Amino acid sequence: MRLHLLKTILWLRWKLAVNQFSRAGAWLRVLMGLLTFAAALFMVALTLGGFFLGRTVLAKMPADDFMLVVDGLVLGFLFFWGIGILGEIQRSETIDLQRLLHLPVKLKDAFVVNYLASHFSISLLLITPAVSGLSIGLIVGGKTGAVVLPPLFFTLVFAVSSWTYCLRGWLVQLMVNPRRRRTIVIGMTVTIIVLAQTPNLFFNVYLHGIKDDGQKTGELVRTKMDHARGILKTAHYYVPPLWVGLGTAKSMDGNGWPAVGAALLLGAIGSAGVNRAYQSTLRFYRGENKRRPVKPQNQATEGKPVKNTLEGSLPFVDGDVSVAVLGFWRSMLRAPEMKMALLGPFIMALVIGSMFYTRRFGEAATHAGPLIVIGATLFSMSGVMQVVFNQFGWDRDGFRAIVLSPIDRGRLLLAKNISVFPVLTGVGLILFVGMSVMMRLNPLVVVGGVFQIVTATLILSVIGNYLSITIPHRVQAGSLKPTKMPAKNVLIMLVFTLLFPLYMLPALAGPLVGMLTTFSGSRFGMLLNVGVSAAVCVGTLFLYVLSIRPMGALLQRSERDILQAVTSELE
Repeated sequence: MRLHLLKTILWLRWKLAVNQFSRAGAWLRVLMGLLTFAAALFMVALTLGGFFLGRTVLAKMPADDFMLVVDGLVLGFLFFWGIGILGEIQRSETIDLQRLLHLPVKLKDAFVVNYLASHFSISLLLITPAVSGLSIGLIVGGKTGAVVLPPLFFTLVFAVSSWTYCLRGWLVQLMVNPRRRRTIVIGMTVTIIVLAQTPNLFFNVYLHGIKDDGQKTGELVRTKMDHARGILKTAHYYVPPLWVGLGTAKSMDGNGWPAVGAALLLGAIGSAGVNRAYQSTLRFYRGENKRRPVKPQNQATEGKPVKNTLEGSLPFVDGDVSVAVLGFWRSMLRAPEMKMALLGPFIMALVIGSMFYTRRFGEAATHAGPLIVIGATLFSMSGVMQVVFNQFGWDRDGFRAIVLSPIDRGRLLLAKNISVFPVLTGVGLILFVGMSVMMRLNPLVVVGGVFQIVTATLILSVIGNYLSITIPHRVQAGSLKPTKMPAKNVLIMLVFTLLFPLYMLPALAGPLVGMLTTFSGSRFGMLLNVGVSAAVCVGTLFLYVLSIRPMGALLQRSERDILQAVTSELE
C-alpha cells in the first residue's frame, strides 16, 4: 500500500507538470522543445569534448597538473551549484509535505523524493556528461586508474547536495518572514558576487609585487605560482572537495587506497547531511522546533531609559528635518533591496582597491595621481545612481506618509539627501584615502579629495531630486527590478547615466588644474588642487541651496503623479 500511494503521488506530480506545459501557448511549447533539443545536443558535445580532451591531452599530463584540472571542474561545479541555491530556496518542494500529513504516506518517503528531485539542476546536468566523457577518454588513453573519477565525483555530489538540502530547509524555515526572506536572498547574492572576484583578488593582490622587468617578472610569477601550488597541494589532504582530484591522481599512479578512503569519508559526510536534513524536517512538521523566547522590545529596565533611534536629533538641522532624516535612514536600513543597491559601491571599491594594491607607479602617474584617484572614486560612486535618481520609488506604499506629512517639501528633499549623504561620502572617502595611501600621494590630496567628493554628492543630489520627481518608478520589493517605464523615461534615465562623466567635471577641476601646474614645473600644484576644489565645492553648495525651494515646489505639484507611479503594482 505504501509503495502504491507513493507511485500515485509521483504520477499526480507528473500529470500536473504535463498539464501545465500543455496549457502553454503553441509558440512557447515550440520554444521549450527547441531549448530541450539544444540542451541535449550540448550535453552530447560536452561528453565528446571531455572524451577527446581526456584521451589526447589529459592522459599525457603529470599527476599534479591533472589534479589541478579536476580541481577546476569541481570548483566550477560548486560555484554554479551555489548559484542554484538561490533558485532552490525560492521555489516549493516537488511534494508539498503539508498536504500529505492526512494520507497514509510516511514522511520519509516524501522526503527521499524531494531530496532526489533537488538534484535536477543545470550545474549537475552539465558537469555529469563532461566528467563521464573525461573519465572514458582517460581510460581509453591508457590511464585505467581514472575509473575512480566518476564514483568519487558523484560521492562528492552526494555530500554537497545533502548538506545544501539541509541548508535549504533551514533557510526556508527562516524565510517565513518576508523581510528576512529578502535579506537572505540578497545576502547570498552578494556572497556569490564577492566569491566571483576571487581570481581578481588573486592576480591583483597575491601577485602584487610584479615589476616591469621582463625576466624578473617571469621569475617572480613562477615563484609565486609554485608557492601557491604548494599550498594547494597541501590543501588536497584537508579540503573535502579537493579529494576528488587527489584520489584520481593517486589512482592513476597505481595507488587506489586514497580514492577508497576519500569515497568513504565523502559518503559519511553525505549520510550525516541527509540524516540532519531529515531530522530537521521531521521536527519542523511535528512542531518540535525549539525557539528562543523573544525578548520584549521597547521596555525599559531599572535605571536604563529606552533608546529609540527615531527619538534622536541631528546637529545643525531643524527638528522637522532631523525627524525626517532619521525616518528615511531607518527605512533605508530596513529595506533589503536598498542594502543590495548600497552594497554595489562597496563591491566596486573592493575591486578597484585590489587593482591599486601595492602597485608601483611611475613619476608621471604620481603627478596625475589625484586625478586618477578621484576618477576611480567617482566611478565607484556611480553604482548608487539608481538610489539617488529614484528616491521615492523605494518608498512604494510608504510614500503616502510623505504626502500626508506637514513638512515643507523643500526641507523634505533636504532630508532625503542627508539620509543618503553618509553612504555616498563614506564609500568615496574610504576608497579615496585607501588609493591615496597605495599611491603614496601627498596628504594635501586627501584634503582636496574631501571637497571633491562633497561636490560630486551635491551634484548627484540636485540631478537626483529632479529625476526622482519627474520620472519616478516603483521598485519591486525584495529585488532591484523596476516596474515597466515608458520609453521616454527609459531614454532620459539612460542619457543621464551615460552623461555621468560630463556632469562630474566640476569635481575634477581641482585635480586637473593641479596636474597641469605640476607638469609645468610649479611646486604649488597640490595647493591649487585644494584651493580650486574648495572653491568649486562652495559654489556647488550655493547652487544646491538655491535649487531646494524650486525643487520642493515641483514636488508639491507632482505628488499625485508620484504616488500613482510608486504605489502601482502593475508590471
